[in-house]
Amino acid sequence: MDFGLSDDEFWRLTPRELAALDERLTLQRQREDLRAGVLASVIANVNRDPKRRSKAWEPADFFDLPGATAERGPGDPMPPEQIEAAIRSFAAISKALTTTQQKKR
Repeated sequence: MDFGLSDDEFWRLTPRELAALDERLTLQRQREDLRAGVLASVIANVNRDPKRRSKAWEPADFFDLPGATAERGPGDPMPPEQIEAAIRSFAAISKALTTTQQKKR
């Protein structure tokens, strides 16, 4: 793990300090995953076909988030239909953005 320390600073750490830094970095990464999961779920929900998927997407459907409930368990692969739905959502967004950019030109 990269703690943003020089080699000298790293080797001066006590085991307790190293564990605290590791926990801090883990929490930071979990927050970043949550943010990305929120964005992914919003994008997927905007493009979700309620006839094909009645349940709204949640951040935990895209990332293994601590304490979150999802249709799949931690470490379970995303089912093919979820992957397909996510890809379709992202493709629709990409197409919309491309169309918008072309209209601006």
